[in-house]
Amino acid sequence: MKRTRTATVTEESRLRNKNAWHVKAEQVKVDSNYLCPLCLEEGRYTYDNLETHHIEKLRDAPDKLLDGYNLIPLCVEHHKLADAGKIPKEHLLELARKREETPLQ
Repeated sequence: MKRTRTATVTEESRLRNKNAWHVKAEQVKVDSNYLCPLCLEEGRYTYDNLETHHIEKLRDAPDKLLDGYNLIPLCVEHHKLADAGKIPKEHLLELARKREETPLQ
């Protein structure tokens, strides 16, 4: 780890600062029509403040930084639940797979 005067720069934060990550995160949102798929399942259309979530944690699987099958756009509420492990990882992976394998309309 590299030390700065104010914080320690972790591998995870270094990866998240790459331009390729920002481009991919935006593409995942575009491919999902800027909608949280979990909210859609609940009959809600949530498109504000979407965050791209790594289903397999970046610190555990840095090689999946840009893997679309490991990324899903979530609203803030669902992102917190997913990070806390309260949404089954298998369900998130299935939603990501469907997005990756379904052409944009």
